[in-house]
Amino acid sequence: MAFTCERCGAHTSEIKTGGEIGEKGKKITISVETEDDLKRDVFKSESARVLIPEIDFEMDYGTLGGKYTTVEGLVD
Repeated sequence: MAFTCERCGAHTSEIKTGGEIGEKGKKITISVETEDDLKRDVFKSESARVLIPEIDFEMDYGTLGGKYTTVEGLVD
């Protein structure tokens, strides 16, 4: 689901879950080495936890709900 305000340009997108959480989770590691890496698309599910130890950043389970964004969008 996505929304864009024609007046101010604000944009939001949200992913609605379609099923239950799987029995086993999966760890995915992304290395950000260039500015272009920040523009990579990511899907953060409602049950995902995001850690960026280099900048002491932690986004716990359930934060933001399901979100389709970029690496930079998660940090923002």
